Formats: sequence, structure tokens, C-alpha cells
Amino acid sequence: MVKKKNTTHRLKPFYPMLGFTTNKGLLLDLDKVSYSLALQIAENFNKKHHLKGYILNTTSKGNYNIIFNKPLTTTQIHSTAGKVYFYLLSAKGKKTADNFGLWFILQCVKKAMTVRISPKLSKPEPRIIKMKGKLDQICKQYLETFDLYKEIYRNT
Repeated sequence: MVKKKNTTHRLKPFYPMLGFTTNKGLLLDLDKVSYSLALQIAENFNKKHHLKGYILNTTSKGNYNIIFNKPLTTTQIHSTAGKVYFYLLSAKGKKTADNFGLWFILQCVKKAMTVRISPKLSKPEPRIIKMKGKLDQICKQYLETFDLYKEIYRNT
């Protein structure tokens, strides 16, 4: 006869993972890239595609989000994200580009783009590391959502 150990398990508080979602802006989720590559993508795409500014976040070591300010059409979002895929392919290789590609396909299925604003399991909430240009459109919506989340989360 096998006896079970008498153990009590404490449940950790459950906090749902929350994100910022838009169908008007270009949001990028870059995993396993260097800070310099994430910054290079933010700077180059902001300038080349006249995206009027951006916010660069770190979500954990080697993982970044970029939120561009200018509202875009669905066609412009898809076209620009496709260019990011090929940029990653040439800079980091197939695995990194494919990670981005899979994330982007999920965004297309949802018909909107989402980046995380809350903690995720053992990862902390994203931290803003650079803001550049105008922050009055999509970036403003992101910052308002992020501030609201922080206010609610810290009061629970």
C-alpha cells in the first residue's frame, strides 16, 4: 500500500496576462535579438516609413516590443511587417525570423496587433527603454493603456 504525502499547496494569486491591441498601428514583438538590432529596426523603419515616432520596450533579456506612432491601414501594416521579417532573416537568420513570422501570422488571424503590458509567468511587465519622436497617436493610446494597467494592477 502506497501512502501519499500530506502536502498543502498554496495557490499563487492569478493575474491574467494583459495586452495592448490595435488594428490601426504597427506593433512588433522581437524575440532573441540584441538591443542594438531592436533599436536599429525601430530607427530604420521609423525613418524609412515615416512612422512619426516609437516606443521601444524590453519584455525580458533579448526580447523587445516596438510600438510605432503613426496609424496605418491594414495593407500598410502587413507590408511593413513583411519587410521586418526579411530584415530579421538577413540579420539574424531563419529561426529568429520564423519566430517573428509566427507571431505576425497570429496577429493577422486576429485582425489586430497585440503586445503584452502585464507580467507573464516569470517575466516582469515590459519596461520602456526608449521613446522617440511624436507620441500623440498610437503611442499615446499605448501609454494610456499601460498606465491604466499599472494603476489597477498595483491596487490589487
